[in-house]
Amino acid sequence: MQERAERERMGLPSVWDESTRNDDAEEECKWRAFDMADEIASAMGVNPLTLTESMRVHGVGVLAETPAPAR
Repeated sequence: MQERAERERMGLPSVWDESTRNDDAEEECKWRAFDMADEIASAMGVNPLTLTESMRVHGVGVLAETPAPAR
């Protein structure tokens, strides 16, 4: 996935790990992931930026927010 590849490119573990925590790098990674949100959404399902009024849809869209790790 793009997000994991970007973490590795930044020298971070591909999956967040408390034992190797680097707050500055994690903050930078968070903002890069924000910039890649439409690509990540496309890879995982539907990019909401590609939806138009003429598209027929059914079901319910869901947006999940996970809590920040305890410090």
